[in-house]
Amino acid sequence: ATPGLFRGFVALVSATNPPAAGQSSAFPTLPARNGDSVWAEFFAASTNLLARATATVDTLPPALTNVTATPDYQDAAISWDTSKLTDALVQFGESTFLGRTAYQFESTTSHTVIVPGLQPDRLYYFQVVSRDAAGNTAVDNNQGRLFTFHTLKPLGVPWSDNLDHGATNWSVQNGDTTGAASAATWQLGVPNNGLETTAHSPPDAWGSNLNGTPIDAADTALISPAIYLAGGTQATLRFWQSYDFTSSSDSVIFEDGGLFVSTNAGGSWDQLADYTDATAGWQPAEFDLTPYLGQVVWFEWHYEFFAIDTLPRPGWLIDDISITVTNAVLGTLQITNNLAQAQFTIAGPISQTGEGWSLTLSNAPVGSYVVTFGDVPYYQTPPPQTNTLTANSVLAFTGNYTFADTNHNGIPDAWELQYFGTVSPNRTITTDTDGDGMTDYAEFIAGTNPTNALSYLSLDPPERLVNGTLRLDWAAVPGRAYQLQGSTNLLDWNAYSDWTRAATNLGSVTLPTLDPAVPCFFRLEVRP
Repeated sequence: ATPGLFRGFVALVSATNPPAAGQSSAFPTLPARNGDSVWAEFFAASTNLLARATATVDTLPPALTNVTATPDYQDAAISWDTSKLTDALVQFGESTFLGRTAYQFESTTSHTVIVPGLQPDRLYYFQVVSRDAAGNTAVDNNQGRLFTFHTLKPLGVPWSDNLDHGATNWSVQNGDTTGAASAATWQLGVPNNGLETTAHSPPDAWGSNLNGTPIDAADTALISPAIYLAGGTQATLRFWQSYDFTSSSDSVIFEDGGLFVSTNAGGSWDQLADYTDATAGWQPAEFDLTPYLGQVVWFEWHYEFFAIDTLPRPGWLIDDISITVTNAVLGTLQITNNLAQAQFTIAGPISQTGEGWSLTLSNAPVGSYVVTFGDVPYYQTPPPQTNTLTANSVLAFTGNYTFADTNHNGIPDAWELQYFGTVSPNRTITTDTDGDGMTDYAEFIAGTNPTNALSYLSLDPPERLVNGTLRLDWAAVPGRAYQLQGSTNLLDWNAYSDWTRAATNLGSVTLPTLDPAVPCFFRLEVRP
């Protein structure tokens, strides 16, 4: 016998079902009921023994209970329990037709699925679906009425706060200052901190040490209300501030203030500014928020201080915060290159990072831009490019990654040296060093190992999901781009997915329900 992996199947039918008329032995069925055991026996040449594989028939669907929704501004957490280990699927949408899904593959009995990409202040409908390892599926749609949730409503723009009407929607978070004799915290009121005796617009301002009391530590954050940046093409944050972080005392270990912005309710923060100097009284600050348009944002003023003595300190004062959104004169930026693995940065009136073959920014402010391409292993990096975008025009930057190829086989010399230790004139575009069916050239394109016969591009068998859709998975290489293609005759191939740049080691495409009467073949294409 030839060693290898052998697959077969037999369909299980209810034990009470009569045999189907004209049933063919080519498609055998086995009557069974819940709790029965099914086994297959085979002779294992390695042990010279008869081996048995056993499975238990499970026909009971899981019970779904305790369905709850916890909405945020732009996502929601959907939770429920199941009576057995299952996966978790949420079908949701802005109408009862649903149309969108969020899925969690992990099998548990307590599920929480995050539904992303929502709009603030919007009503959504949903139902939950769970499937166990045997394929038994249960749906909870609230007895046909569907469940609902309403995303939270943030403040809109333009927005301003002169801080003279209380601290509604503001919050203060303090870090651990255990052991400090006296720790500072943000307070709202009339300042008297040794630098200022009045707010920028009296009477009130926020102060990290509002009254200049003696302190030896501070780790305190002032967090703004949630604000939705919508309705324009350019957004700006402005506020007034007063501070002095330049103490000459040897007893001060450190003192600084940081301004941050978050788009996920403080789950992560982008730093906009770091202050270690001083202002000459009240001074204005201004920051471009255009990269955050279309998102709900929070701002954090974070003050840190530590000293070995306890003396009066002025801290940090802020007042008169505002956000405006305008329609600026714009143009279009296009950045392209020849590698899906490429990464690049854009510096100019807006700063942004990009990855993949291309990026188009259709609402870019006019001005001078510099595009810098990142290094990609085995390739020579294109030089930085500088150009000026004018109003209502398109400015294109094109990067071309190249590599040395002395033996003209389409493979970088640096890649051959890493895997083979030499650049051989005998290695052609058809050479297959590890004999796995993929040429060395194909393994370079796919990002697999040409010296390991177990490392090659492959597509897992399709899996039918509980909602009738079909999912296909594959082992991916981060940075490579993949496209799933399909055919009914193995001659004419059509794209079944867009080109997608892998961010993890797992690639996946879910297809709508296909006609079971029409044969369908799949293949996977990869580009570097």
